[in-house]
Amino acid sequence: VRQTPLARDELRSVLLEYPLLRKPLAGDLRLRGGSPLHKLTQLRSTHTRVRKLYPGFSDEQATAFIETLGSDARTELTRREDQYAALKRALKDWVKRSALEDTSRRPFEVNPGRREQSVADALRDCWRRQTVDRAGAYTGRRLEISAQVNLPKLNADFGHVEELVLDYVSFTDGPGQFLGNFPNLKRLTLKQVGGIGR
Repeated sequence: VRQTPLARDELRSVLLEYPLLRKPLAGDLRLRGGSPLHKLTQLRSTHTRVRKLYPGFSDEQATAFIETLGSDARTELTRREDQYAALKRALKDWVKRSALEDTSRRPFEVNPGRREQSVADALRDCWRRQTVDRAGAYTGRRLEISAQVNLPKLNADFGHVEELVLDYVSFTDGPGQFLGNFPNLKRLTLKQVGGIGR
């Protein structure tokens, strides 16, 4: 075939004439430790999905995270992927709206929406567990927002966050709606926080 390559249609007909030389894999193959081979494939794809959602995770952290998800890891990962996609959309819309408001209020604003974009990036990084905690580790357990912005209305699970620092911010729908996304806070610091509006 290499010396005289065939056209695709001709090659297809030649290949169909000859049976497979390799036997198909048996249905009950096992790894050395006794685990079924198909579980390895599932773990890899689940592992890949976790690493995509949480790119800061090491292989060990990703494996440990998968174990915390229990027997229905795939369903839980799908839920988290959907939630992350919704969070990205909500933050993108919020930045876009804020930039339009900045432009209409201050026509000569050099970079409209830049403060909101910075906060959106911090929220996204925190959700993906890429913010630094007090010990200097990238765990996402600590989030600090220090920007003169009106925080967006969100519906996302930041249950892993233990410390939240808000400085110079305001709330779109009051503090309860935004803070409700952080159900496991151990420490909340509010400095120069405004009410509703800019």
